[in-house]
Amino acid sequence: MNKSLRLLTGVILIPLALTGCNGGGNDAGSAKGEISYWLWDSNQQPAYTQCATAFTAQNPDIAVKITQRGWDDYWSTLTTAFASNTAPDVFTDHLSKFAEFADKKLLLPLDDAVSKDGIKTEIYARGLADLWVAPDGKRYGLPKDWDTIALFYNKKMATDAGLTAEQMKSLTWNPQDGGTYEKAIAHLTVDKNGKRGDEPGFDKNNVKVYGLGLDQSYGAAGQFQWSMYTGTTGWTHTDKNPWGTRFNYDDPRFQATITWWAGLIGKGYMPKLETTVGANPSGNMTDAFAAGKSAINPEGSWTLSTYTGFKGIDVGIAPTPIGPSGKRASMFNGLADSIWAGTKKPAAAT
Repeated sequence: MNKSLRLLTGVILIPLALTGCNGGGNDAGSAKGEISYWLWDSNQQPAYTQCATAFTAQNPDIAVKITQRGWDDYWSTLTTAFASNTAPDVFTDHLSKFAEFADKKLLLPLDDAVSKDGIKTEIYARGLADLWVAPDGKRYGLPKDWDTIALFYNKKMATDAGLTAEQMKSLTWNPQDGGTYEKAIAHLTVDKNGKRGDEPGFDKNNVKVYGLGLDQSYGAAGQFQWSMYTGTTGWTHTDKNPWGTRFNYDDPRFQATITWWAGLIGKGYMPKLETTVGANPSGNMTDAFAAGKSAINPEGSWTLSTYTGFKGIDVGIAPTPIGPSGKRASMFNGLADSIWAGTKKPAAAT
Protein backbone atom coordinates (compact mmCIF):
# COMPACT_ATOMS: atom_id res chain seq x y z
CA MET A 1 0.00 0.00 0.00
CA ASN A 2 1.12 3.53 -0.78
CA LYS A 3 1.61 5.01 2.69
CA SER A 4 1.05 8.53 1.37
CA LEU A 5 -2.66 7.82 0.94
CA ARG A 6 -4.54 8.41 4.18
CA LEU A 7 -8.21 9.28 3.91
CA LEU A 8 -11.07 10.55 6.04
CA THR A 9 -14.73 10.89 5.16
CA GLY A 10 -17.28 12.59 7.37
CA VAL A 11 -20.72 14.13 7.51
CA ILE A 12 -20.21 17.87 7.85
CA LEU A 13 -21.51 21.26 6.74
CA ILE A 14 -19.91 23.70 4.32
CA PRO A 15 -17.04 25.59 6.00
CA LEU A 16 -14.86 28.46 4.82
CA ALA A 17 -11.11 27.95 5.08
CA LEU A 18 -9.59 30.46 7.49
CA THR A 19 -6.03 31.29 8.38
CA GLY A 20 -4.75 33.52 11.13
CA CYS A 21 -1.60 35.05 12.57
CA ASN A 22 0.12 33.59 15.58
CA GLY A 23 2.30 35.81 17.72
CA GLY A 24 4.93 33.22 18.56
CA GLY A 25 5.79 29.60 19.16
CA ASN A 26 6.64 27.77 22.34
CA ASP A 27 10.31 28.77 22.26
CA ALA A 28 10.20 31.94 20.21
CA GLY A 29 11.57 34.12 23.00
CA SER A 30 14.96 32.37 23.06
CA ALA A 31 15.18 31.76 19.33
CA LYS A 32 17.10 33.78 16.78
CA GLY A 33 17.80 33.88 13.07
CA GLU A 34 15.94 33.73 9.79
CA ILE A 35 13.62 30.83 9.05
CA SER A 36 12.36 29.88 5.61
CA TYR A 37 8.68 29.19 5.02
CA TRP A 38 7.15 27.67 1.85
CA LEU A 39 3.55 27.65 0.65
CA TRP A 40 1.80 26.94 -2.65
CA ASP A 41 -1.22 29.27 -2.58
CA SER A 42 -0.42 32.61 -4.21
CA ASN A 43 -3.76 34.01 -3.03
CA GLN A 44 -2.73 33.49 0.59
CA GLN A 45 0.82 34.81 0.22
CA PRO A 46 -0.07 38.47 1.00
CA ALA A 47 -1.79 37.44 4.25
CA TYR A 48 1.14 35.24 5.22
CA THR A 49 3.51 38.11 4.53
CA GLN A 50 1.51 40.28 6.91
CA CYS A 51 1.59 37.52 9.52
CA ALA A 52 5.36 37.22 9.12
CA THR A 53 5.77 40.97 9.58
CA ALA A 54 3.58 40.93 12.70
CA PHE A 55 5.49 37.93 14.05
CA THR A 56 8.86 39.63 13.61
CA ALA A 57 7.50 42.79 15.28
CA GLN A 58 6.74 40.67 18.36
CA ASN A 59 9.92 38.59 18.02
CA PRO A 60 12.62 40.96 16.67
CA ASP A 61 15.31 38.28 16.69
CA ILE A 62 13.41 36.07 14.22
CA ALA A 63 12.86 36.87 10.53
CA VAL A 64 10.66 34.85 8.20
CA LYS A 65 11.44 34.44 4.49
CA ILE A 66 8.39 33.31 2.52
CA THR A 67 8.60 31.45 -0.79
CA GLN A 68 5.57 30.58 -2.94
CA ARG A 69 5.45 27.99 -5.70
CA GLY A 70 2.55 26.56 -7.69
CA TRP A 71 1.05 23.24 -6.54
CA ASP A 72 2.91 20.83 -8.84
CA ASP A 73 6.23 22.67 -8.69
CA TYR A 74 5.86 23.03 -4.93
CA TRP A 75 5.90 19.30 -4.19
CA SER A 76 8.57 18.36 -6.71
CA THR A 77 10.83 21.13 -5.41
CA LEU A 78 10.17 20.14 -1.81
CA THR A 79 11.04 16.51 -2.55
CA THR A 80 14.31 17.61 -4.15
CA ALA A 81 15.03 19.89 -1.19
CA PHE A 82 14.57 17.02 1.25
CA ALA A 83 17.00 14.89 -0.75
CA SER A 84 19.59 17.68 -0.97
CA ASN A 85 19.24 18.69 2.67
CA THR A 86 18.05 22.18 1.69
CA ALA A 87 14.38 21.94 2.67
CA PRO A 88 12.61 24.93 4.24
CA ASP A 89 12.46 25.17 8.02
CA VAL A 90 8.67 25.28 7.92
CA PHE A 91 6.24 24.51 5.10
CA THR A 92 2.54 24.13 4.41
CA ASP A 93 1.80 20.42 4.57
CA HIS A 94 -1.05 18.39 3.11
CA LEU A 95 -2.64 15.21 4.46
CA SER A 96 -2.06 13.40 1.16
CA LYS A 97 1.70 14.01 1.56
CA PHE A 98 2.12 14.03 5.32
CA ALA A 99 2.07 10.26 5.87
CA GLU A 100 4.99 9.69 3.52
CA PHE A 101 7.02 12.47 5.10
CA ALA A 102 6.35 11.17 8.61
CA ASP A 103 7.18 7.62 7.58
CA LYS A 104 10.54 8.79 6.22
CA LYS A 105 11.30 10.73 9.42
CA LEU A 106 11.41 14.06 7.57
CA LEU A 107 9.30 15.96 10.09
CA LEU A 108 9.92 17.32 13.57
CA PRO A 109 7.36 16.24 16.22
CA LEU A 110 5.41 19.09 17.80
CA ASP A 111 4.27 17.34 20.98
CA ASP A 112 6.59 19.23 23.33
CA ALA A 113 5.59 22.57 21.85
CA VAL A 114 1.88 21.73 22.03
CA SER A 115 2.26 20.67 25.65
CA LYS A 116 4.30 23.70 26.66
CA ASP A 117 1.90 26.14 25.04
CA GLY A 118 -1.11 24.32 26.50
CA ILE A 119 -2.83 23.93 23.13
CA LYS A 120 -6.13 22.06 23.42
CA THR A 121 -6.86 19.98 20.33
CA GLU A 122 -10.53 19.88 21.33
CA ILE A 123 -10.88 23.34 19.77
CA TYR A 124 -10.68 21.82 16.29
CA ALA A 125 -13.46 20.22 14.26
CA ARG A 126 -14.03 16.67 15.45
CA GLY A 127 -11.36 14.32 14.16
CA LEU A 128 -9.41 17.00 12.28
CA ALA A 129 -6.46 17.37 14.63
CA ASP A 130 -6.18 13.59 15.04
CA LEU A 131 -5.19 13.23 11.39
CA TRP A 132 -1.86 14.91 12.08
CA VAL A 133 -0.85 12.27 14.60
CA ALA A 134 1.19 9.56 12.86
CA PRO A 135 1.11 5.84 13.72
CA ASP A 136 4.16 6.42 15.94
CA GLY A 137 1.85 8.44 18.21
CA LYS A 138 3.61 11.74 17.58
CA ARG A 139 2.03 14.93 16.28
CA TYR A 140 3.48 16.63 13.21
CA GLY A 141 0.97 19.39 12.56
CA LEU A 142 -1.89 21.49 13.93
CA PRO A 143 -4.73 22.26 11.51
CA LYS A 144 -4.94 25.89 10.46
CA ASP A 145 -7.99 25.53 8.21
CA TRP A 146 -10.41 22.96 6.89
CA ASP A 147 -12.41 22.41 3.75
CA THR A 148 -15.29 20.39 2.39
CA ILE A 149 -17.19 19.72 -0.84
CA ALA A 150 -20.32 21.47 -2.07
CA LEU A 151 -22.34 21.86 -5.26
CA PHE A 152 -21.67 25.10 -7.14
CA TYR A 153 -24.49 25.73 -9.59
CA ASN A 154 -25.61 28.32 -12.13
CA LYS A 155 -28.65 29.99 -10.59
CA LYS A 156 -30.08 31.20 -13.90
CA MET A 157 -29.85 27.74 -15.42
CA ALA A 158 -31.55 26.29 -12.36
CA THR A 159 -34.32 28.90 -12.48
CA ASP A 160 -34.86 28.35 -16.21
CA ALA A 161 -35.17 24.63 -15.45
CA GLY A 162 -37.75 25.30 -12.74
CA LEU A 163 -35.46 24.29 -9.88
CA THR A 164 -35.60 26.41 -6.74
CA ALA A 165 -32.79 27.01 -4.27
CA GLU A 166 -34.68 24.90 -1.71
CA GLN A 167 -34.90 22.01 -4.16
CA MET A 168 -31.18 22.24 -4.88
CA LYS A 169 -30.48 22.10 -1.14
CA SER A 170 -32.63 19.02 -0.58
CA LEU A 171 -31.54 16.70 -3.39
CA THR A 172 -31.37 12.98 -2.65
CA TRP A 173 -29.19 10.33 -4.26
CA ASN A 174 -28.92 6.56 -4.55
CA PRO A 175 -26.75 4.31 -6.76
CA GLN A 176 -29.73 2.64 -8.43
CA ASP A 177 -31.43 5.52 -10.26
CA GLY A 178 -29.61 8.58 -8.91
CA GLY A 179 -32.68 9.88 -7.05
CA THR A 180 -33.79 13.51 -7.37
CA TYR A 181 -30.12 14.43 -7.80
CA GLU A 182 -29.92 12.67 -11.17
CA LYS A 183 -33.32 14.06 -12.15
CA ALA A 184 -32.00 17.57 -11.55
CA ILE A 185 -28.81 16.81 -13.49
CA ALA A 186 -30.80 15.41 -16.40
CA HIS A 187 -33.16 18.40 -16.50
CA LEU A 188 -30.26 20.85 -16.40
CA THR A 189 -28.56 19.11 -19.34
CA VAL A 190 -29.40 20.76 -22.66
CA ASP A 191 -28.43 19.64 -26.17
CA LYS A 192 -27.62 21.95 -29.06
CA ASN A 193 -31.26 21.89 -30.20
CA GLY A 194 -32.54 23.06 -26.83
CA LYS A 195 -33.82 19.66 -25.70
CA ARG A 196 -33.28 18.78 -22.06
CA GLY A 197 -31.78 15.50 -20.94
CA ASP A 198 -35.11 14.17 -19.68
CA GLU A 199 -37.09 15.18 -22.76
CA PRO A 200 -37.91 13.05 -25.83
CA GLY A 201 -35.50 13.69 -28.68
CA PHE A 202 -32.56 14.67 -26.48
CA ASP A 203 -29.31 14.23 -28.44
CA LYS A 204 -26.68 12.93 -26.00
CA ASN A 205 -23.99 13.21 -28.67
CA ASN A 206 -24.44 16.94 -29.17
CA VAL A 207 -24.68 18.51 -25.74
CA LYS A 208 -24.48 22.26 -25.22
CA VAL A 209 -24.74 22.33 -21.41
CA TYR A 210 -23.91 19.35 -19.20
CA GLY A 211 -25.92 19.01 -16.03
CA LEU A 212 -22.82 17.91 -14.12
CA GLY A 213 -19.22 18.97 -14.73
CA LEU A 214 -16.32 16.51 -14.79
CA ASP A 215 -12.85 17.40 -13.58
CA GLN A 216 -9.89 16.22 -15.62
CA SER A 217 -7.73 15.28 -12.64
CA TYR A 218 -8.22 11.92 -10.98
CA GLY A 219 -6.91 10.14 -7.93
CA ALA A 220 -7.66 7.28 -5.60
CA ALA A 221 -9.67 9.54 -3.28
CA GLY A 222 -12.19 11.01 -5.73
CA GLN A 223 -12.41 13.93 -3.34
CA PHE A 224 -14.79 16.11 -5.34
CA GLN A 225 -15.60 13.63 -8.10
CA TRP A 226 -17.43 10.81 -6.27
CA SER A 227 -16.46 10.60 -2.57
CA MET A 228 -19.56 12.55 -1.50
CA TYR A 229 -21.68 9.73 -2.95
CA THR A 230 -19.73 6.73 -1.68
CA GLY A 231 -19.58 8.32 1.77
CA THR A 232 -23.36 7.95 2.13
CA THR A 233 -23.37 4.20 1.43
CA GLY A 234 -21.34 3.14 4.46
CA TRP A 235 -18.27 2.58 2.29
CA THR A 236 -14.84 3.83 3.31
CA HIS A 237 -11.67 4.05 1.22
CA THR A 238 -9.62 1.84 3.52
CA ASP A 239 -10.18 -0.80 6.18
CA LYS A 240 -9.28 1.68 8.91
CA ASN A 241 -9.68 5.42 8.88
CA PRO A 242 -7.28 7.16 8.60
CA TRP A 243 -4.33 4.76 8.92
CA GLY A 244 -5.60 1.88 6.81
CA THR A 245 -3.61 -0.95 5.28
CA ARG A 246 -6.06 -2.14 2.62
CA PHE A 247 -8.20 -0.36 0.02
CA ASN A 248 -11.87 -1.30 -0.28
CA TYR A 249 -12.36 -0.79 -4.00
CA ASP A 250 -13.66 -4.34 -4.38
CA ASP A 251 -16.67 -3.48 -2.20
CA PRO A 252 -20.00 -3.78 -4.09
CA ARG A 253 -21.12 -0.44 -2.64
CA PHE A 254 -18.19 1.35 -4.23
CA GLN A 255 -18.60 -0.45 -7.54
CA ALA A 256 -22.32 0.33 -7.69
CA THR A 257 -21.63 4.00 -7.03
CA ILE A 258 -18.92 4.28 -9.67
CA THR A 259 -21.09 2.40 -12.17
CA TRP A 260 -23.86 4.94 -11.60
CA TRP A 261 -21.47 7.90 -11.78
CA ALA A 262 -19.77 6.73 -15.00
CA GLY A 263 -23.20 6.02 -16.44
CA LEU A 264 -23.93 9.75 -16.46
CA ILE A 265 -21.42 10.03 -19.30
CA GLY A 266 -23.23 7.43 -21.36
CA LYS A 267 -26.50 9.28 -20.84
CA GLY A 268 -24.93 12.55 -21.99
CA TYR A 269 -25.38 14.28 -18.62
CA MET A 270 -21.64 14.56 -17.90
CA PRO A 271 -18.81 15.16 -20.41
CA LYS A 272 -16.58 12.33 -21.59
CA LEU A 273 -13.18 12.13 -19.94
CA GLU A 274 -11.32 12.57 -23.22
CA THR A 275 -13.00 15.95 -23.73
CA THR A 276 -11.78 17.21 -20.36
CA VAL A 277 -8.09 16.38 -20.69
CA GLY A 278 -5.66 18.86 -22.21
CA ALA A 279 -5.05 22.57 -22.45
CA ASN A 280 -8.38 23.47 -24.07
CA PRO A 281 -10.08 25.84 -21.60
CA SER A 282 -13.45 24.21 -22.27
CA GLY A 283 -11.98 20.97 -20.94
CA ASN A 284 -11.25 22.43 -17.52
CA MET A 285 -14.27 21.96 -15.24
CA THR A 286 -14.02 25.40 -13.66
CA ASP A 287 -13.53 27.15 -17.01
CA ALA A 288 -16.37 25.13 -18.51
CA PHE A 289 -18.67 26.41 -15.78
CA ALA A 290 -17.54 29.98 -16.42
CA ALA A 291 -18.26 29.48 -20.12
CA GLY A 292 -21.78 28.20 -19.40
CA LYS A 293 -20.99 24.63 -20.42
CA SER A 294 -21.94 22.98 -17.13
CA ALA A 295 -24.76 23.69 -14.69
CA ILE A 296 -23.49 21.98 -11.53
CA ASN A 297 -19.89 21.52 -10.45
CA PRO A 298 -19.05 19.56 -7.30
CA GLU A 299 -16.01 21.44 -5.94
CA GLY A 300 -14.05 22.18 -2.81
CA SER A 301 -14.64 25.17 -0.57
CA TRP A 302 -11.15 26.36 -1.51
CA THR A 303 -12.58 27.42 -4.90
CA LEU A 304 -15.25 29.65 -3.36
CA SER A 305 -13.64 32.92 -4.44
CA THR A 306 -13.12 31.56 -7.96
CA TYR A 307 -16.75 30.61 -8.52
CA THR A 308 -18.24 33.69 -6.89
CA GLY A 309 -15.81 35.84 -8.88
CA PHE A 310 -17.11 34.85 -12.32
CA LYS A 311 -18.53 37.90 -14.08
CA GLY A 312 -22.05 37.56 -15.38
CA ILE A 313 -22.80 34.33 -13.47
CA ASP A 314 -24.96 34.24 -10.37
CA VAL A 315 -23.59 31.25 -8.48
CA GLY A 316 -25.61 29.20 -6.04
CA ILE A 317 -24.10 26.88 -3.45
CA ALA A 318 -25.88 23.76 -2.25
CA PRO A 319 -24.78 20.93 0.04
CA THR A 320 -23.96 17.51 -1.36
CA PRO A 321 -27.01 15.24 -1.86
CA ILE A 322 -28.52 13.10 0.88
CA GLY A 323 -27.66 9.45 0.25
CA PRO A 324 -28.86 6.00 1.35
CA SER A 325 -27.61 6.63 4.90
CA GLY A 326 -30.08 9.50 5.24
CA LYS A 327 -27.16 11.90 5.63
CA ARG A 328 -24.82 13.94 3.47
CA ALA A 329 -21.13 13.12 3.19
CA SER A 330 -17.95 14.94 2.30
CA MET A 331 -14.27 14.31 2.64
CA PHE A 332 -12.65 17.05 4.66
CA ASN A 333 -9.09 18.13 4.93
CA GLY A 334 -7.14 20.56 7.06
CA LEU A 335 -3.78 21.96 6.07
CA ALA A 336 -1.07 22.33 8.70
CA ASP A 337 2.42 23.73 8.98
CA SER A 338 5.10 21.09 9.43
CA ILE A 339 8.71 21.58 10.51
CA TRP A 340 11.54 19.91 8.63
CA ALA A 341 13.43 17.49 10.87
CA GLY A 342 16.72 18.83 9.50
CA THR A 343 16.10 22.48 10.39
CA LYS A 344 19.10 24.24 11.91
CA LYS A 345 16.79 26.57 13.84
CA PRO A 346 14.23 24.34 15.61
CA ALA A 347 13.51 26.87 18.36
CA ALA A 348 12.68 29.66 15.90
CA ALA A 349 10.77 27.30 13.62
CA THR A 350 8.64 26.01 16.48
